[in-house]
Amino acid sequence: MGITFRDGKYVRRVKLGKRTIKEGEFALVWNVNGRCTKYHGPRVVRMWFSTIRFCTRYIANEREYLEVNHKDGRTEHMPGPCTLHLDHLDHVSIKVRSAIEVKACECLVIYNERNEQSDFPFVEKHTKVDLDKHLKKSSKQPTQGEIKFGPCLFFPEVHQRIQTFPWSTTDPKILSLREQMSPITVTAKTKDNHKIALKFFFAYKVDKANIETLISATQNPFVDLSNAIKFDAAEHLSTRCHDDFVADNAPFQGASLQNPFSQSVFKNLHNITKDIGVIITQMHFEGYEVCSEILLERNAHARAEADMKARIEAAEEKERLNDFQLEKKMARAAKQAQSDVEEMLHRQNLIDKEHEAKLKRQLKEHKQRLEQKRESSLVKSEFFKHLGEQGVDLTKYLVAAVSSEKTTNKERTKQLSATIDHFEEEEWLMGM
Repeated sequence: MGITFRDGKYVRRVKLGKRTIKEGEFALVWNVNGRCTKYHGPRVVRMWFSTIRFCTRYIANEREYLEVNHKDGRTEHMPGPCTLHLDHLDHVSIKVRSAIEVKACECLVIYNERNEQSDFPFVEKHTKVDLDKHLKKSSKQPTQGEIKFGPCLFFPEVHQRIQTFPWSTTDPKILSLREQMSPITVTAKTKDNHKIALKFFFAYKVDKANIETLISATQNPFVDLSNAIKFDAAEHLSTRCHDDFVADNAPFQGASLQNPFSQSVFKNLHNITKDIGVIITQMHFEGYEVCSEILLERNAHARAEADMKARIEAAEEKERLNDFQLEKKMARAAKQAQSDVEEMLHRQNLIDKEHEAKLKRQLKEHKQRLEQKRESSLVKSEFFKHLGEQGVDLTKYLVAAVSSEKTTNKERTKQLSATIDHFEEEEWLMGM
């Protein structure tokens, strides 16, 4: 047996034995004659050719309820916290349902559909005549609506029907009283047959005092408001030329329903809000887009001109940049030429100084040679004077000296020529 609680999946045929039904369990036992006995634990049941079936236990907390379907056709709602076992003799099914949470600025619309006599006994115990009488007496009362505002936790009863709202963005059963915002685009033609897409932004909320009007007058307030805005905007645009409309900074006067002019422009929207019980809180004109082919061509031409102007400006800017670069290049070239001239002048100055120093050296050497010749001449003069004093014929002596010097110079020249020829021969052999 263990400590595991058994549910409706446990069905056994017992020939002879017993079963322990723990506390918290519920079981049905059929004897050999087909009679069923109900047992609540804790207890021990002794059986002989019997069938036992445990029943599933359903639990609902504080935010849930049990939906019980009886075999006599009744449906019962049991708000939590509660527990109930599925009695297979009385119940078809038991389901755990969540209660409906209604937050602040939300509400439920509930209809009560209670019969005059809902506790009719089991049908099989009565005749057809009794049943007909009961059906005549059990005619439904007129349906009565009830509105529950949040915050609250609602447990629906069997005879209650909840109104659904298909346009709701959260739960279709809940009607939001908050502000609902939405953009809308209206495509219409101007007086001169130009197509323009108008962009609007509007916000609305349900009038708390006119919820019944909303339910009875519309199936979707957003669709009705959008259609009214489209019709009014198209009608207003059909009276304006395109150029006048484009030149107008506020073609719809801000599209505020508090503005008398706007109410005259959006008269259908103003009327529909009263008919369906909603309030327009915001209404703004966001701008437009051109859809006409003529206007598209005009805009394309304007864009082409703008592009051409941009290209011309870009070309001029490029030309100015090239001129600037050329000026900078010429300035750099001038600076480089000036630098080259300065460098050349500097080198020339160095060469001049070097030449001047060389001339000074040569002049100094020439002076030295002259001095040496002068001294040599003085020595020769003293020598010739001495020779004269010794009685030597100076003319014969000088002639003999000159002849000897010429002979010596010729021999030196021959020796130099032979040396040069020898070097040229060696270079020719090396070239071979």
